[in-house]
Amino acid sequence: MHTRERRSEAECFAALSSLIGSKALDAMRSCNIDGSSPLMAYQRELEREWKIDGDRLSETYNRVRESFSSDRAVVNILKMGEDILPSSPFWDAPYIYSSHNTGLLSLPRVTFIGQGVPSLQGRKDCAMALDFLIGRGAAIMAPLESGIGAFSLSWTLKKGGKAIAVMPSSLSTGLGEGLLDLQKEIYDKGLLISQFPPGTKREKWHVVPRNKLIAALSDSVFLSEERDGGPSWPIFDGVLDRNKRAMISMNLLSNPSFSYPKDRVGRGALVFKKQSDALSLLPPKRRERKKRDRFEGTPDLFEGLLDGLGL
Repeated sequence: MHTRERRSEAECFAALSSLIGSKALDAMRSCNIDGSSPLMAYQRELEREWKIDGDRLSETYNRVRESFSSDRAVVNILKMGEDILPSSPFWDAPYIYSSHNTGLLSLPRVTFIGQGVPSLQGRKDCAMALDFLIGRGAAIMAPLESGIGAFSLSWTLKKGGKAIAVMPSSLSTGLGEGLLDLQKEIYDKGLLISQFPPGTKREKWHVVPRNKLIAALSDSVFLSEERDGGPSWPIFDGVLDRNKRAMISMNLLSNPSFSYPKDRVGRGALVFKKQSDALSLLPPKRRERKKRDRFEGTPDLFEGLLDGLGL
């Protein structure tokens, strides 16, 4: 969805976020800013209630609008809690910017995470689980970063699967030569999503809200390997705490030097031992009740009589 009103609403939010940070959504609510009018129509209310200087408001808003207009990567602007996105338990990402294939968000989404320098066993476990899930039509989601994220997304595309990459920057921001080709391929064949609007300068801290977004969008998560306290755990815990399916590789669990995996299994995480275990990451299929004929399997005592009467 990318209507004029939705774009205007997102532009208003982006401009206010640049000026007052996390209070932007509160300002939009208090001033009834819904995208039906440009942000400058609310200048008096914003100056009075939020102490925003009018000149700064105008300058920032014009810059944001120009960034939206010049960014060719954004095709859809979605809103959490609407369209095909779930409600967000936090307000880090009320608007989501995406490339073409938003239909992938309607599929079961299994997120693959792990450390930045995966071992051979870590890649092997991922490949086994990926093959199983790709064959059953699941969408594979992962952060667009080196390591297990890039491996999972590349493997998915190679196998003809459905790849969703979550970025720590605006969609048009290049993430370096090592990821640029993958980023372009996912843009063409899969789905790129980000909570950061056009023109946003990339910052290191963006990884934190990006991880929250991944956790919010995940139907289930697979963790191949990660050190205790590593950056993959906030995503994993975010999914597990929402009572969604979360799975840890047996290889990680069997490492005696780590305590995090055992703790998560104690809290309900699943363990991946063989390829078919990945089935637990998918939602159970709904069985359709077979419509039975009222007298199915029972002889009709009146059949001959009715035939004899010409009925």
